[in-house]
Amino acid sequence: MLHCPSCSRLVSEDAEHCEACETDLGDRTRPILPPMFPSLRLPHFGPGDLFDNRFKIVEEVPEGGGMSVVYKAIDQEVGGEVALKLLPPELTAQPDFVERFRREVRVTRQINHPNVCRIYDYGTCENTLYYFMEWVRGETLRDLLRHSGRIEEDRALEIAEKTARALEAAHAHGVIHRDIKPTNIMIDGHGEVRVMDFGVASEHESEATRTRSGWGTPEYMSPEQERGEHVDARSDLYSLGVVLQEMLTGTREGTMSGRGAPIVARLRAQDPERRYPSAQATAVAIAEARRQERPRPSLQKLARRRMAWTLVSAAMVVGIAAWVSLHRTPNPFVPDYLAFYQRGVQYLHDADGVQPLDDAAHMFYRSVQEDSTYAPAWAGLGEAYWMRYERTKEQASRDEAEKAMARAIALDKELPEVRLAQARGLLTLRKSADAEKILKDLVKDKSGMGAAWALLGRADGSLGKYEDGVKALRRAIELEPANPRFHIQFGVFYQGNHEYAAAEKEFLRAIELRRDSPTAWGNLGASYLLQDKPDQAVDALNNALKYEPRAAVYSNLGTAYYYLHNYASAAQSYRQAADLERVNPTYPSNAGDAYRMLGKQAEADSSYVEGLNRARAFLAKTPDDQGTRNLLALLYARLNDSADALAEAGRSLRRNPDDVDALFNNAVIRAALGQNDAAVDFLERAVHLGLGRAAILNDPDLSRLRGHPRFERVLALAS
Repeated sequence: MLHCPSCSRLVSEDAEHCEACETDLGDRTRPILPPMFPSLRLPHFGPGDLFDNRFKIVEEVPEGGGMSVVYKAIDQEVGGEVALKLLPPELTAQPDFVERFRREVRVTRQINHPNVCRIYDYGTCENTLYYFMEWVRGETLRDLLRHSGRIEEDRALEIAEKTARALEAAHAHGVIHRDIKPTNIMIDGHGEVRVMDFGVASEHESEATRTRSGWGTPEYMSPEQERGEHVDARSDLYSLGVVLQEMLTGTREGTMSGRGAPIVARLRAQDPERRYPSAQATAVAIAEARRQERPRPSLQKLARRRMAWTLVSAAMVVGIAAWVSLHRTPNPFVPDYLAFYQRGVQYLHDADGVQPLDDAAHMFYRSVQEDSTYAPAWAGLGEAYWMRYERTKEQASRDEAEKAMARAIALDKELPEVRLAQARGLLTLRKSADAEKILKDLVKDKSGMGAAWALLGRADGSLGKYEDGVKALRRAIELEPANPRFHIQFGVFYQGNHEYAAAEKEFLRAIELRRDSPTAWGNLGASYLLQDKPDQAVDALNNALKYEPRAAVYSNLGTAYYYLHNYASAAQSYRQAADLERVNPTYPSNAGDAYRMLGKQAEADSSYVEGLNRARAFLAKTPDDQGTRNLLALLYARLNDSADALAEAGRSLRRNPDDVDALFNNAVIRAALGQNDAAVDFLERAVHLGLGRAAILNDPDLSRLRGHPRFERVLALAS
């Protein structure tokens, strides 16, 4: 036996390629290197063994890839099969790598896309670092190529397009895969494409790996990657081009022809500037090539879609029927598209966090894979992604929501599910009047839809229709008194109207109904903050984080610590929020305030610049977002750019003279510039519109107003 020169796994002397990393072993002139750190060994487990007192080993997966070992295992904590990946000890022994790995996995597990194999979490056991991910039944693209030689053009282009879509979702989070190859592309039991092993985005950052043959798998590396240079998203596109060429010709250097030839040529350009600029552009190009010869699907009859609504409407209102449980034998009389849809409805109905929304989206996606003309499933997919976008503010989720809704509306814009999902999207985009119109018609037509009544209450609240909002939310709770989400929505409604005690009561009721609700605990913590009860907020927010790590909850926890003058913990929590959600400019900006209070001005300025860059990027896509413009003005002030601060603050205030945030920011900017009288004037107007006392007392610039004759009086008026 010899060692592979790329990954050090044992290979037989007559092997043509490494089974683990696919390195071509035909050139025997290359040195066969011994494994690094030979005294370190990964523990070996057999079927039935228990790892980390949680994972029951089923079997070792033969093609784990690289230096790691992968097992199929049963997660005994939550049930179900997972892929358990143990990282090599030479990486685990490096503290810097471990910290980078943990940070990267926290980001990677936020990637949500039907073509991405989801990473669940990571851990350490017996000095072994590991992570576990979704177990996908099926075969790798490498297996498919081995027994078929090459793949028919339409199917090859489809696989490539979906791989590009998976990369698009990852790149939106700043994650570069770095090891796209046939072994890391699965074809599941339904023929769907699932890209795996985004964990290598961390794994191959180690110096130990970098100093050998670059990172990734040599046969699929981009030129810049092979040279050990900095890589970006276009490196993944080069690797995809190699994979596509191999699918179409049977080899990585085969002669190209047909629709895929120009795509491969551009993807495999030596100069990254000559490749497609993004994974999205790649997917669009491949989709266009596929359309050149693909017949248009015929639409299903309207009567069948109407029948489906009749079958599932009761489940939407009162909960899912027992026979559609994922753990029961499938009903032979229910078609697959409807069974998947019903499961998605169950997940969506019970969704309290990102993970159930991902599960719902996956089920709806399976449904439309079975029947691409089934409008309710497209609407469910759209609604799941709209809800995900609300929680994460990830552009990829919004894009998926809009694509799904366009398809649903084209199929049947009058279906109640389609109209409900459409209204949710309008509310998410703050188009409350348009949403209200749809919802009023919807509750008139189907008055038993509690979700429609609850959304109507939210729309009325956004439009300042207090009595109508209360009436709608009470109707929703009358229809489904045991639904914790409606109590949460009622609490948010009260909170928006500064009725914090009433909001607290609704959140506590939601917790009574569902103790493990991260949304209820998180909102309760926010309610305590607004009531200037930071100690209670810390307890509630930590409870929320026990059930799901959310950027907004980490941020509120940072604010609670900030109010308690625990600035070190505040900075840490704000940074955790910023690392989890890399788009929102508020989180690094808040971290900057905490660092400033710690006297760490360099760290503060760095965080302010990060927030400023995020705000500019967000406004480039959403220029009318008032909250981000307010923050941009504040960040200019924090960075001592008084001219831009005053200009941006004035612009925000002219757009909405009664916006509390705009008034508050104008007060802060004036205080920072030493214009104390003007600062107190703005502060007084903000207090009359509901600005809280805690926000005033804890701003680092407003502390300069202490001693001003009117400041204490304004402070006394604040709630």
